[in-house]
Amino acid sequence: MGGGVFLAPLLIVLGWLALKSAAVLSAPSILANSVFGLAGVLFSGQSIPLTFVTYAPAVVIGAVIDTAIGLRWLSHQATRLILAGILGLAGVRLLVL
Repeated sequence: MGGGVFLAPLLIVLGWLALKSAAVLSAPSILANSVFGLAGVLFSGQSIPLTFVTYAPAVVIGAVIDTAIGLRWLSHQATRLILAGILGLAGVRLLVL
């Protein structure tokens, strides 16, 4: 589990950013973390799995669709409920696994 699950709530709880601003800021942070992780894999001599070619475009398309939905159609309350659900699932995952 990456830090993006914890970044947005931390920014909101500390009062540094509003809900949607925190969500917008966490996406580039997650992207940067993923790029550096991929670079680490390459520099360590490991190869990239063949599924990367399939998953990478799907992730980009999903991120674009999610951003459009979040910015245009979801209310502040809906965004808050979705974030709470994601945090709840992440918490359960940490406790169970």
